[in-house]
Amino acid sequence: MRFAIKKANSKAKDLDYFKNRAEIAEILKSEQQNFCAYTEKYLGETDAGDIEHFNDRLKNTLDDNYFNWYFVATWANRGKPKIINYQPIIQPEQAFDKNNGEINRIFYDKNTNKYETVLKPDVAAQNLIDFIDLNHQSLFFDRLNTIKMVKSLEKVLPNKAELENHLLENPTCLNFITALETHFGLRLLAQLQP
Repeated sequence: MRFAIKKANSKAKDLDYFKNRAEIAEILKSEQQNFCAYTEKYLGETDAGDIEHFNDRLKNTLDDNYFNWYFVATWANRGKPKIINYQPIIQPEQAFDKNNGEINRIFYDKNTNKYETVLKPDVAAQNLIDFIDLNHQSLFFDRLNTIKMVKSLEKVLPNKAELENHLLENPTCLNFITALETHFGLRLLAQLQP
């Protein structure tokens, strides 16, 4: 969820969702550097993605706006439950320390290959994990396979800088960037930032 970024000066803020849906999707995708806001999967040209209305109760209301929209892989948007059943809940951009000095609320545990709350209990953070299904079995195995793939690369590119460069030059290898940084001690996200 490190790509669930909201920018104060986003061009999408002033656009009408019903009139400019395609333009909004492109802006969100660009702001998120082509990554799904929830799963951290890289969305290439042929990957399906949707504008996701995080709080479904706001959809089709005057209160639905840029701060409720994220670009996500279609898979992550399909079959999402009702947010009313996951209250209280934090916004996706509150999960990791990147906005206004907030503390991390969620972390990736490399021993379990799952996302966990930093503090126990943190009901609002746990509700976000459960609501967007970060530990879904399919994501769990996709993360494991990505880690295995990078372990294979690590054998060929034993220098950490070479490994980082290779991954950064091939964004489809950057799926699950938080897991990759945690497992391999890499600094990928900071180098991606424009």
